Amino acid sequence: MKRMLERHYAGGAHLYPIVITACDLGAAPWLLKLNLRPTNGTALKLYDEGPRDKIMSDLAAEIRQIIERAAADEETAKRNRSVAGVPSLIDYGRLPETPYAKLVGREEELKQLDDVWANEKINILSLVADGGVGKSALVNAWLVSMQADRYRGADAVLGWSFFSQGSEQRATSAEPFLNWALEKLGVAVDTTSNSAKADKLAEAMAERRVLLVLDGVEPLQHGPGPQRGQLKDHGLRAFLRRFAQMPFASQHSLVVVTSRLAITGIQRWKDGSAPVRDLGFLLNDAGAELLESYGVHGPRVEMVAASREAGGHALRLTLMAGFLRELYDSDVRRRRNIRGWFGDPAVPGAHGATLVMESYEKEWLADQPLLLAIMHIVGLFDRPANADCLKALRKKPAIKGLTDAIVGIDDVSWRHAVARLREVRLLSPPEKGAPEALDAHPLVREWFGERLRKKSETAWRAAHSRLYDHLSRTTKEGDKPTLEQLAPLYQAIAHGCRAGRHQETLDDIYKNRICRRWPDGELEFYSSRKLGALGSNLAAITWLLEEPYETPAATLTEADRSWVLGQAAFFLREQGRFAEALPPLRASLQLVEGAKEWVNAAIGTSNLSEAELVG
Repeated sequence: MKRMLERHYAGGAHLYPIVITACDLGAAPWLLKLNLRPTNGTALKLYDEGPRDKIMSDLAAEIRQIIERAAADEETAKRNRSVAGVPSLIDYGRLPETPYAKLVGREEELKQLDDVWANEKINILSLVADGGVGKSALVNAWLVSMQADRYRGADAVLGWSFFSQGSEQRATSAEPFLNWALEKLGVAVDTTSNSAKADKLAEAMAERRVLLVLDGVEPLQHGPGPQRGQLKDHGLRAFLRRFAQMPFASQHSLVVVTSRLAITGIQRWKDGSAPVRDLGFLLNDAGAELLESYGVHGPRVEMVAASREAGGHALRLTLMAGFLRELYDSDVRRRRNIRGWFGDPAVPGAHGATLVMESYEKEWLADQPLLLAIMHIVGLFDRPANADCLKALRKKPAIKGLTDAIVGIDDVSWRHAVARLREVRLLSPPEKGAPEALDAHPLVREWFGERLRKKSETAWRAAHSRLYDHLSRTTKEGDKPTLEQLAPLYQAIAHGCRAGRHQETLDDIYKNRICRRWPDGELEFYSSRKLGALGSNLAAITWLLEEPYETPAATLTEADRSWVLGQAAFFLREQGRFAEALPPLRASLQLVEGAKEWVNAAIGTSNLSEAELVG
């Protein structure tokens, strides 16, 4: 009671004592200070029925008014916080850290972002550019300026990155994002339908002043081809299409999307509520200024020439600055030592960045086995490498050809090596919420991972195998796991398949722990039926295919090869991707026909016919 009284007088609770039966109020003097009801302290039971009913009705009305005033006071306080520039919700720590000490040459783009935030007729802004041009850096710099200006009336500021999940070759899903965003905005949903969740999210944002940043959407898009730029994920596609159509409002929300490709599903609104801005490369002077901000020095004409030779590509310039700093006292004239730097002036910036990484490997990392091993380890991941996974790789026994230089070193030596790699900008700055995790730009991550695979596929597979074992062993998903609790198992599937353990991964992780089984051993399909994880399951199945979505892994049994193809076709059809469902349907049908499984062949033929009619 003491605690309740403290909350009452602090304004955190409202005590409303009602005397129902006769009692000795003198024994509880604190009650007399709380405006007893009825006001004279006479017990309700002592009144006749008619007067008692009237008193109780008045008490109910007073309680209702107290609740309404409290709600109104909270809403006023929330508006005042927003007006004062203190949003009720700020969470964009999932956006990638960018290494740029100073954003240069983007003054016009920053002003465009400011204008869009103030423009009530724009709901979605897409920032499109090649990898490494600086999309994430631009958004991060803008958020810093927004913070300095108290977020300019935003009620909530949220950020989510997809670039840390998957790649252009492998599927990923927006389902974790939808669940996270709905939870953050306090939206309750009683459905597993991603379309329904998308609608709920769009409606919730239409009622508030929310700034939402979706970084690196390209893993969820189709690459070059007839479907170029289309979103593979049904949930994200439904959300963006719905939000693009939302009516204009003075206190509008805004979604900022960054990607290497414009999203074709919302292009009909590109001249209205969903414009697209193509980020060009840095001008020569701006590129020179970027080099100067990293401490590179030399004649101005050489600085400008270096920027021109790099094509104004921010990542290429950033890597060059680190390379010159470490090997050549930051002298811009020594850039000629970068392998192939002048070989082809037409080399695109994103690919040209590999020239710098190759020089790092040949001229610096070759004599730094510890640093090279760390970069190869980061290349094993398609997302930030968390501390637990890194510890698993650092344990004995050493993985020959990868962790020989790492096993046995102390934490101080490890942190020192990581710091050196961050100084030359091969590694991204530490994440605020996970300082022990390691990450790099996706282009850097993919390049070093591929170099390890080509150098020693045995070590590459062994490392993925250890990560698979670690994730499968340490994940405790419980009896009724959420999609978030299953996330490490989905990650384990990627590592298990890259280790060549397809059958084990399918049986032990996907079937037994993600789909789950009933007591009789039949599959429950828990993740898809209970959680609606169609996109996440499709992403998992993709790893079990050598050629999405047509050729299953050769190491699977013949029955499972057919089953995996059927699963892929099912998830594609459920997301409305009927044309893509045709190849796995046909391949699966051929397998069951070859095995003379005529019942399954009949079912497969029916499914194929239906998909062909719709597609």
